[in-house]
Amino acid sequence: MGTAAVGKLVYGPIQMQILNMECMVQMTKRRESIYWHLASHGVPKCIHCLSLKLAEEYAVNAVARSGLLPLEFVSCLTDPSFHHVVLLTDNVLAASVVISSTINTFLNPEKLVFHVVTRKKTYTSMHAWFAVNTIDSAVVEVKGLHQYDWSHEINVGVKEMLEIHH
Repeated sequence: MGTAAVGKLVYGPIQMQILNMECMVQMTKRRESIYWHLASHGVPKCIHCLSLKLAEEYAVNAVARSGLLPLEFVSCLTDPSFHHVVLLTDNVLAASVVISSTINTFLNPEKLVFHVVTRKKTYTSMHAWFAVNTIDSAVVEVKGLHQYDWSHEINVGVKEMLEIHH
């Protein structure tokens, strides 16, 4: 078999793979456009502005700025007999849903401690939400990454992880 014949055999499958990949890219672009449209029109405007409204609430409402934990529950934050759940999120509604559903499905919700960790820019919103919408059957702590005193290496690693996932 000559080199021209071998070239045609190799070129055919490669060309087909390229065409298939181009079709997949076009289809993915169309899907992205449709999903973007659905997300921008399907999510109520009040949810888009939730973080801003909560940040404003934090600024003007003393209850929204108040501490989340009564003094008798502060010891629970480090008590190993409790079940500790750490949520690393900027999404206020997602954090609230996770906490509520966990409490509803857990056998002993009074033994749950939630540590919600968020970025500095969403800390006020997250704090205001859980200060105004108290959860009676579990302990909830909200902290911003900026409030932790970590070594530089750990802090950089956590920030890199957040950038990858957002």
